[in-house]
Amino acid sequence: MKKVGRVGGKALLYFEAASTFALAIGLLAARSRTSSATAWRRSSCRHGKAA
Repeated sequence: MKKVGRVGGKALLYFEAASTFALAIGLLAARSRTSSATAWRRSSCRHGKAA
């Protein structure tokens, strides 16, 4: 880590934090989209429509 230096260490830390944050947002968005699509399909099935 000494070869990387102080600025390189901060950049690596920022990269890891930003990547983790972006991954969390993506997973939450995919989960909410999937659950709403599933709920829509289930409600349409109750009314006799094809999925």
